[in-house]
Amino acid sequence: MGTDLHCVVIRDDSKPAPDMAMFELSTFTEIQFDSPDSYWIITAIGGFTEYFRRVPVTGI
Repeated sequence: MGTDLHCVVIRDDSKPAPDMAMFELSTFTEIQFDSPDSYWIITAIGGFTEYFRRVPVTGI
């Protein structure tokens, strides 16, 4: 839906699971990129920040 140098906003139009309907969740998610190998989001439920980082594959 929108982008800038460090962020992308996506929209999810799927129906929420029946047990999640009480939560009036936003259909938009903002993803903040820290580097080419990491990003973070703030969760819709609870407002927690989740961090993701690419790790090298080893032992294959």
